[in-house]
Amino acid sequence: MEEFGGLAIVAEDTQDTSAPDEDPGGVEIFLVDADNHGLQELQDAQFWVRQVLTDAAPTGAPPIANEGLWLVTELQVVREVLFMLSGLPTSLFLTNAASNGDITWDKKYALNHSSQPLLHKVFDSFAAIGMKLDHLRTWAKLKQTVLLMQTFRTGVEERLRQYNGTLSGIQERFIKPEQGVIVSLIEIHTEIQRHTRPLLELSVLVSKLKNDAHHSSSPQKFQHLELLFESACLHEAIGDEQVFHFMAKLFFECFQTYLKPIGVWMKEGEIVGHDDTFFVAVTESAADTDMGSIWHDRYVLRQDNRGNVQAPKFLRAAANKIFTTGKSVMFLKQLGGHDGSVTTPPPQGEPKLDFNTVCQSDGLSSLAPFSELFNTAFENWIKGKHQTSSHILRERLFSGCGLWRSLDALEYVYFLRDGALFSTISAMLFEKIDRGKEAWNDQFLLTEMVQSVFGSLKCVDAKRLA
Repeated sequence: MEEFGGLAIVAEDTQDTSAPDEDPGGVEIFLVDADNHGLQELQDAQFWVRQVLTDAAPTGAPPIANEGLWLVTELQVVREVLFMLSGLPTSLFLTNAASNGDITWDKKYALNHSSQPLLHKVFDSFAAIGMKLDHLRTWAKLKQTVLLMQTFRTGVEERLRQYNGTLSGIQERFIKPEQGVIVSLIEIHTEIQRHTRPLLELSVLVSKLKNDAHHSSSPQKFQHLELLFESACLHEAIGDEQVFHFMAKLFFECFQTYLKPIGVWMKEGEIVGHDDTFFVAVTESAADTDMGSIWHDRYVLRQDNRGNVQAPKFLRAAANKIFTTGKSVMFLKQLGGHDGSVTTPPPQGEPKLDFNTVCQSDGLSSLAPFSELFNTAFENWIKGKHQTSSHILRERLFSGCGLWRSLDALEYVYFLRDGALFSTISAMLFEKIDRGKEAWNDQFLLTEMVQSVFGSLKCVDAKRLA
């Protein structure tokens, strides 16, 4: 006999026979009574099947049925709450797409051991949390074309994934309990609030980004970096370590993308692509710039209408040093002195800019504010590149390009370093004026005279004087 669920099949073995009219064997089919215990458990779990809640009645009187309320258990409510916070559809909580994704809850459900006003407040709190999380999930699904915003969206998605994992861990405690578990809606509410606080702050930040993008014709594409930085500073100042770590780590993840064009500029003196989020830009006349004005006219700092550098506020103080470093490397290339030594990292490696490096908890650094720690770390990050490129440029200009020689020549020609030479020129000039010669100011004769006087100096190329 073989059983398939509640169906049993009995087959009788028969011997082979050559008689065509003989019955080769019989198959007997009959039904086995199923156990209804599992079905009853399933029906009990389906709380949407109406169970009328009974109100208390006077002593000795039968309970009074409240036809307007459906009775649910605390475990069923917890399950619905966790599903709703995970962004899944539920029967208890309803999402109104017509009203900007507001979440409401069905007031027909009730707990037998809780007052309705208290239960309503708890449900309202869960709905408010779920609505902000839904807004954050909706924003994370939007397509972003700017690389900085793509990095930010990836960071938000990762935080939401980690949060969903936390919710799954809470559910596992009730699905596969290792020991006796007490189901408490208030306890779950407190736990959810603790895990959700950083995401709620992030939801406020994203909402501000959306509002600024809606009301501004040209919003800054690095505004999220400023908001994350300010949020990290604020929550560190008020002692909210949980949200501070959350915002600071997300800030450094997004800041790595912003650092890439800065690193290329400081190492190679070039701008990759046409990234308008970088505060260094190529001038419109860069292709026609001659060698004499290449330092000033090929690259410029982007500035807004108020004259501020178009960079995050926390980087503006270092913008000029970054700009000068990149121009130094570019200038070295034009002089033929860029041999790769500028791009060689120091032996100890390039300083890192991440949360663990900047916000180390040992020593006195833990007492310093986040803004100071970041400024110090960023200054160290650019210091090596700036000092290396500026040192090589100075050596190249002074040794290979004769800058000291040119400066000495300027002192002799324009600042009268040798008064005797100037006396010779002035004596010859006034002699011609006293004689009344009309050609005393002839440019060719003056050029010949100046070249003959200064030609004796090694630092002056007399042929270039006119």
